[in-house]
Amino acid sequence: MSKRLGKLVLLPVILLTLDVPGWGSPVTFAQFLERNGSQDFTLTNDGSGNVLHGSSQINFFYQNINGTLPVALQGLVVATLTIDATSSTTDTINGGNISETGFAGTFSILDNTTVNGENNLLSGTFSTSATISGTNNGTSANFGDSTPPLTEVTFNSAFINFGSTPLTEAFALSFSSVIPSLANGSGNFLVPFTAAGSGTFSADPAPSVSPEPVSFLSMFTGLLALVPYGMRRLRSKA
Repeated sequence: MSKRLGKLVLLPVILLTLDVPGWGSPVTFAQFLERNGSQDFTLTNDGSGNVLHGSSQINFFYQNINGTLPVALQGLVVATLTIDATSSTTDTINGGNISETGFAGTFSILDNTTVNGENNLLSGTFSTSATISGTNNGTSANFGDSTPPLTEVTFNSAFINFGSTPLTEAFALSFSSVIPSLANGSGNFLVPFTAAGSGTFSADPAPSVSPEPVSFLSMFTGLLALVPYGMRRLRSKA
């Protein structure tokens, strides 16, 4: 009797564990655009290194997420993006391109309103492989980083999760209207500039919606409620 009842109670739990995202190539799971298109990203050069800072009001949206997001997050979300990074690695000119690697720092994208008491849409850290690159003397640039190694980029969110061992986590920002143009500056670091920006975030496997704690509580409460029913069924068959 106990074995049959155990199967009755544990079946929903087993089925739940099988509902995981598939593994494959990296997918873009979030994007953002600046709301005002102004020069909210700045690079400063003190002669011994560069500091990248950005604080901008953005339109943010999730895509390709496994599971159903809260209604308030199913579309454009007005949020605040903050990014801070430093580099002490000199730039490199290769043909018509210029780049500076060595940037390490953090970013956060916080919903301007809370959803279920939370507002961390996406935040993370990146290590010293983050790079600014573009055409030498050009007016646009790219800034990005990716794993592996596993600790090079880390993502966190109150609404989605990335699993315990993601194959890839990456971000790619596009800077436009770079003023002055991208070039070598003091100490062979990139010249200071201001720019507008947009960006994408990707991962492999695709992230999934984080279950709310109340959902698990409700599930187990429901399972416990099945126990008396299951016992009655087994007694009637006996």
